Amino acid sequence: MNAQLIESAQNKLISYNLDEVYNYGIKRKTLMTDMSSQIIVTYPPLSILPDIRSKSIFEKPNNLDFTLYFHIPFCTGKCLYCEFLTCPNQSKETVDKYLEVLKEEVRVYLKYNQVKKAKIRSVYIGGGTPTFLSKVQLGDLLDFINIAFEIKPCTEFTVESSPETLDKEKLKILLEKGVNRLNIGVQTFNDSVLRLILRRHNSKQAIESFKLARDVGFTNINIDLIRNLPDMTVEKTLTDLNIIAELMPESVSVYPLIIKPTAPIKKLYTKEPKRFPDDKTAFLTHLIIMEKLQQLGYEHNPIDWFHLNSKVYTQQIQKWEEGINALSFGVSAYSYVNNIQYCNAMNLTEYYSFIEKGKIPVCRGEKLSKEEQLNRKFVFGLKTKIDKGLIGKEVEKVSCEIKSKMDEYKRLGLIEEDEKYIKLSLKGILLAEEVCSGFYSKEVMGRLLGLNSP
Repeated sequence: MNAQLIESAQNKLISYNLDEVYNYGIKRKTLMTDMSSQIIVTYPPLSILPDIRSKSIFEKPNNLDFTLYFHIPFCTGKCLYCEFLTCPNQSKETVDKYLEVLKEEVRVYLKYNQVKKAKIRSVYIGGGTPTFLSKVQLGDLLDFINIAFEIKPCTEFTVESSPETLDKEKLKILLEKGVNRLNIGVQTFNDSVLRLILRRHNSKQAIESFKLARDVGFTNINIDLIRNLPDMTVEKTLTDLNIIAELMPESVSVYPLIIKPTAPIKKLYTKEPKRFPDDKTAFLTHLIIMEKLQQLGYEHNPIDWFHLNSKVYTQQIQKWEEGINALSFGVSAYSYVNNIQYCNAMNLTEYYSFIEKGKIPVCRGEKLSKEEQLNRKFVFGLKTKIDKGLIGKEVEKVSCEIKSKMDEYKRLGLIEEDEKYIKLSLKGILLAEEVCSGFYSKEVMGRLLGLNSP
């Protein structure tokens, strides 16, 4: 079975003629030379946002639907690939202080009727590792969120976790307080690779944490994996997929490794680049992952997510496809409200300072023009609507430059179009982030290249 899977992926890769795409200038990116993320999670990218006044965010008096995100920056250690703002192994006092400031930030927002009366569509607590919190801290935070906002029992409520931070009592607290979706950061089931990337769990712990969550009562569990890690091979990836086949979580996310200048893994990549998969291996692995998971019955939607039945990652669909306002709390968290893309203070000192003054801790942001709103919808539509694609009428109003780029990408076989729909081809999915970033406006691209000022 594995041999057939590999052969099928190899044949597809040969047929794609990626040299033509490379000659056009679209290439797989692993090492980033600046802090811009190749994984598109905001539009425009946070790195080019100008300063913004927080009071401009809620100038419109209309009522809004919201997705909520709470950032917990604490972890049991620093992973080799991690470039996020994290605070490993902090004391109870440090964590308690942060949680109190986080609650105060929520209270500042609740002064606005748009937030106070908002309909909450989904909730996500991420990090960091939220389950680093003690049982008391975790229970208290969940109680606070449930009191501050009206969250219906059917609302998707996700908490991120890592295997070494989970136990039966903590899982019970999550379930009892309304958490109905658990995200377990496994990254790989290969113990030697886990040690290399400085994870604090092993394969046995990862499997046991999943089974424990099942026993406690979780019926919606996502497992995070990372593809293209150092020392990973096609064979090791197939072993990971075989374990997924045994566990059958409701969803699996498989993110590409992106190396940023501040990530500790950059030193290893610079010193020993051959330990990392080359382009051919990376694409082959990606094709094998997609085909294997689809054989297991997983649907692919959006980019990098695979789900069984109706267990799609609802918050991501709401933010990217439906355009629901995304309100986030905590240091370095980013939001999209009233067509304003903005982010919170990027360090704890500045974040605390804002809250002490009773201010929303926003440091950078920008209100998107009508044209940029359409560009944002198009970029995220391609990333989200993997199965059905964008409806043709959804892109009728995009700029001429976007339409021209679409024609080029169709010629290269990266996107497909019929009478009704436009979507990434399977070939385009292999380079999804690179393709989607190609649809940034000239203004945004100019700023990323340092040619324009915001």
